[in-house]
Amino acid sequence: MKQKLVITTLFVAFAVIIGMNVYNAQKPDMELSGLALANVEALADPETSDEFTQATCCEAVWENVSCRGCNGPLYSYAKRV
Repeated sequence: MKQKLVITTLFVAFAVIIGMNVYNAQKPDMELSGLALANVEALADPETSDEFTQATCCEAVWENVSCRGCNGPLYSYAKRV
């Protein structure tokens, strides 16, 4: 009798722990860190802005071409304006 009670108690405790882990895994409360949010913002900022064109004499394009800017460096995915 005492052994059945111990086994039943262990089984219930094990089931409760598994249930809590499943419940916690399904919570959609994931938050992005500050670094991740900064990366998302940087990726959303277009490179075809007038500032890039004025500073480099090149325009960003979606083609595999390169442009030697007026300030010297070589820019990938850019063409001369």
